[in-house]
Amino acid sequence: MISRAHQHTHIAVLIAALVLSLSLATLNHATAQQALLATVDDSVIGTAAQQFNYIGTHWEHCTNCGQNVGAYGSSNSWNATPDESLTIAFTGTQIDFYGVLGPSNGVAAVSVDGGAEVLVDFYAAQTTGDQLLWTSKELEAGKHTFTLRITGTHSAASKGNYIAPDRVDLYGSGAAFRATAAPKAAATVDQVSLDYRVIDADYSLSLDRLILLADVPSSLFILDPLTGQSTSVKLASVGKFISVSPDGNFAVVAHVGLITYIDLQAATIVKTFDFPDMITDIVLGNGWIYVEPQGGSFQKLTALEIATGKQSISTGGDFYYGTNFEMHPAGNRLYGATQGISSGGIVSVDVTNGTAEVLGEHQGNWYACGKLWVSQDGKRLFSGYGGVFRTAADWELDVTPNGRLAQMKYARYVYHSANAGLILAIPESRPIPPCPNQGEETSNRLLVYDYNTLALLKVLTLPSVGKTDKNLPSIGHFVFANAAGTQYYIVLQANENSGLLNDFAIAVGDLAAIKQ
Repeated sequence: MISRAHQHTHIAVLIAALVLSLSLATLNHATAQQALLATVDDSVIGTAAQQFNYIGTHWEHCTNCGQNVGAYGSSNSWNATPDESLTIAFTGTQIDFYGVLGPSNGVAAVSVDGGAEVLVDFYAAQTTGDQLLWTSKELEAGKHTFTLRITGTHSAASKGNYIAPDRVDLYGSGAAFRATAAPKAAATVDQVSLDYRVIDADYSLSLDRLILLADVPSSLFILDPLTGQSTSVKLASVGKFISVSPDGNFAVVAHVGLITYIDLQAATIVKTFDFPDMITDIVLGNGWIYVEPQGGSFQKLTALEIATGKQSISTGGDFYYGTNFEMHPAGNRLYGATQGISSGGIVSVDVTNGTAEVLGEHQGNWYACGKLWVSQDGKRLFSGYGGVFRTAADWELDVTPNGRLAQMKYARYVYHSANAGLILAIPESRPIPPCPNQGEETSNRLLVYDYNTLALLKVLTLPSVGKTDKNLPSIGHFVFANAAGTQYYIVLQANENSGLLNDFAIAVGDLAAIKQ
């Protein structure tokens, strides 16, 4: 039995160690120049990379339960059993760990790759979520495993030993994945010519690669826009749509009657799945593929579990045919913009447990115009009508209007760069009916907005493709930014009067220059 005096001394040493660890965490976080690759919520549960792997039988979880204390994603997980633990596998160079503090919370030990444990205290007089508790040192670029172990101890002020993880932020310098290139001159926009036509495009933040779907040849291209070098994955047939996983390491391609699942790091096909129905949209989640089949006016999603190939139909309500879905970066919710109907609402789908539950459709005095994009921090949605909306775990607060993108009648593509603090948008020249007709729009411009204020900072005319007539402006189809937020990439198509056979290219520009 430990004497009271010895116990007080032990606690004093413990508190001093905790203060030191938090100070070091702050120092690490302040000095490391890393790019945010992903945010993973505690509700993203599994054994794959970028998932919370809870070890032990006493972990408890709830969703839509932590909004009153500011928990990230309004989810909560907790446990007080000594030596039960959790792990998170990730690829990157640093990890931030966030928790929910409270009056009955105790002390956990955290480590990376089996190294020395650091004690982290979850105690606070008031319950407060989304609190940064620990930052790792800068790690060698590559694969790592974060471990949290419950010690079963607590500080003198606490009433219990509960540990409540909230989320992690994963960072990477990109050294393992990105080619080294000299910085581009501030005012220049370079181009990477393509010898294929782009059907669909996405971006992997963790690999810093453009993911491009081509028709001839029927392939998926993993392109480094800095060097123009690419790796291709040959497909069995022409693809229709692609989607990249939240961790950026995998992609799916929707074909006619087939789905292809691809490992982007290895540039290989992992699995294929037969899917007899025509596919109108596809989204890749954490271990699941969500498919919208072609059908009648009212639809349900098919959730396909990658590990087993088992399929399930979404529960809850229906949604209108032709809804286009996007995944929240936490991997726990889908948002979809309806098209072809006058209401043009936004659908929310809960995918926390893998299977899909349609929560309902948000409607108002606005149009979604059949397109939707989610900000990298998951806090905002951008619609095809230029509308901006707040997100929230609470259904009543989710999808609430939050302004508009100025001078944007319709949006063809919108991308948020968290590290640049910017919104990049290409206008839409052909809005989907019945989106209200506000006159002619062109897709030969890039509009740049401040993310926090939505202020329009700059309007840029897109360059012509190759050496074609500068009076024949190109068309922008997609826009992305690298993980560091220093460069932007636009998928361009030459003007139809240019006469080019290879009429697609990637424009590469400097974000710092357009912020000036």
